[in-house]
Amino acid sequence: MKKVYYLIIVLIVLSLIGVIALQVLWLKNSIEIQKEQIAHGVEVCGSDVAKELSDYINSSYIKKFTPFDIPAHSLDWIHEKPVFISKRFSVEDINRKLKDQFVKYGLSNLIYDFAIIINTNSSAYNNIELQTSRFSIHYLDSTNNKNFIFTIQYQTESNYIDLNNNYGYLCVTVHNFNEQVLSSIKMLFIGAFIFTFFIIIAFYFTIKTMLNQKKISEIKTSLMNNITHEFKTPIASISLAVEALNNEKVLSNKTQIKYFIDIIKDENKRINNHVETILQLALLEKKESPLQLVHVHVHELLREVVHFYSLQLQMRSGFISWKINATADLIMADKTHFTNVMSNLIDNAIKYSISYVLITITTYNIDQDFIVIEIEDNGIGMTPEIQKHVFDQFYRADTGNVHNVKGFGLGMSYTKTIIQKLGGTIKVESTVDIGSTFIIKLPLLHVVKSDVITK
Repeated sequence: MKKVYYLIIVLIVLSLIGVIALQVLWLKNSIEIQKEQIAHGVEVCGSDVAKELSDYINSSYIKKFTPFDIPAHSLDWIHEKPVFISKRFSVEDINRKLKDQFVKYGLSNLIYDFAIIINTNSSAYNNIELQTSRFSIHYLDSTNNKNFIFTIQYQTESNYIDLNNNYGYLCVTVHNFNEQVLSSIKMLFIGAFIFTFFIIIAFYFTIKTMLNQKKISEIKTSLMNNITHEFKTPIASISLAVEALNNEKVLSNKTQIKYFIDIIKDENKRINNHVETILQLALLEKKESPLQLVHVHVHELLREVVHFYSLQLQMRSGFISWKINATADLIMADKTHFTNVMSNLIDNAIKYSISYVLITITTYNIDQDFIVIEIEDNGIGMTPEIQKHVFDQFYRADTGNVHNVKGFGLGMSYTKTIIQKLGGTIKVESTVDIGSTFIIKLPLLHVVKSDVITK
């Protein structure tokens, strides 16, 4: 099953890379097509304006000749004095004509400059007749491929024989050509980026969901194993006790009867505790079980919990070291749940010890606003990876050679839930083979907010 998950993840990642690569290729082709379209548009619009200029010049000639009218002895009189564009049109006039054409072609946002150049002796660009104020600057920039220059030639005479090759040029420079191309298709870029981002997010959540499902499946299997073990042991003990009570020798001995009855009661209580833990945590998560907050003195409650574990501590040669530094210890808490929290921490400190048990309980105040409770043990400790998940629901760490650790993996999740509902925080500091310290920070009574009390 694990191989199938990894195969699906690999296929999803490869698909994502393929989609992104196709998007990049598509955008690259779109840029090239847009460049060609804008260039073609500038040439078409410029040609229309140049034709209009050419028509004006040709219609301005007084004389027009055919080849048959040309005298053989002289050609000087063929060419009339050139008619200049500037005699009829201003820079603004030509600019308006160009803008009108660009609007028709869908290039209304095009940024450009232009010049009218007269060529009278076959050398290009030697006589600028009209130009916009920044034409020269942008023309020079075209040598660095920053701007593109488009030159449209038009005829300055209508004679059939043009011995001097008199032509005019409408020269248009498009500012920052590549930037304008990108700007013209920016919505295409934005759309592609947004949808690609959505695809990435969708793939991310798909993979995350798959991994979570895999984790839940593993947790479910582990939980079922734990539940089977945790319930099977007390049920087996009850069954043995019941069978023993059916024995005539046991029935005749009141001491033995009481002994087996006590076993049944204890094991039944253990089963009820397991069920209650699972139900209480479920209710707390659904916020269907409001806490019954009362005044609680932390030091007093801690001593009650430690006293409850006195027998286990004696059996494990355990010792409790007290470092009571807090001068204020009154908080608002649900006494039952808060007792369970402290019990979980003390119980874990005992269970995860290897040989003898040494637990240090420390309390101190922070600015008379909070009380901090530190419960330190000398147990097996935790790796950084275990510390990251220790408060996760159903999480149980590998205990190595420690085989007396039982449970559903709900204790630390339950502990964190209760502490948070009391407006506090809990964290753990641990070193492998040295021990762990759980640090709880809770608000003292005089700073508890009303919204915390009603949770």
